[in-house]
Amino acid sequence: FVLAPVNLDTAKPGLPYHLNDYKNAAADLFLNELNRFGVDYLDLREVWRERGWNTADGFFYSDSHWRPRYALLSWGYVTQYLSDHYGVANDPSLFDLKNQKVEPYDNVSLGSTGRVIGKYYAKTDSTELYLPNYETRLHVVNKRLGWDKTGSYEETTVDRSLLERGGLFDNDLIHMYNLEDSVVENEKAPNDASVVFFRDSFGGMLGGYVPLAFKNTSVVDLRTMKDREEKTVQSIIDGFDTDLVIVFYNAGMVDSNKMFRFE
Repeated sequence: FVLAPVNLDTAKPGLPYHLNDYKNAAADLFLNELNRFGVDYLDLREVWRERGWNTADGFFYSDSHWRPRYALLSWGYVTQYLSDHYGVANDPSLFDLKNQKVEPYDNVSLGSTGRVIGKYYAKTDSTELYLPNYETRLHVVNKRLGWDKTGSYEETTVDRSLLERGGLFDNDLIHMYNLEDSVVENEKAPNDASVVFFRDSFGGMLGGYVPLAFKNTSVVDLRTMKDREEKTVQSIIDGFDTDLVIVFYNAGMVDSNKMFRFE
């Protein structure tokens, strides 16, 4: 289990004195229970604190999700953890910022929170696309949406149209890496591992980088299970010749029953 951070720091949540947010407290209780039952976990909130990454830089102003730069950096840390603890061969250069092409998009969107407040009161957000500056070749299949694509990372994964719709209320800050509920074969992978990756909306940003780390990846969002051919989580795992299962949620999702319906 990998816990992504939320935009409210435990030490300095930044809320008015009469308001409380219990996401981090709920996440702490959840991780304690995982520990009690012997389930390995990685808490990225701790990683962020150790590395000096803060939510003011790492999250959008007008949306509750993290920025691409910090999703990429965080995933690089996760892959090193998997290498150190599970022996999954890792190539740190794949997620090094120096090995990415960056496309900036300035003041393109009001995120989900900004849309509620309105453009006269919320600050518009800028974002970036981080694209591998090295050779990639992926085969991406999404039976639910009828996709079957083979090509480079850009050809199979990136959807620039979500950032080019032309309106602050229409552009999308978090889904430009389009791998929801996909099975991906990476011909240039640093290992032969087959991994099932369960994600929430934070995995929409990070999920685009995940298949670069493994030979075979099945990306699953439990919120779309009703539209999938597979009827249970177990059937997905059993049908994938799985080496490793990663559940990747942010602290706001650990009390959501629908994200843990694994039967």
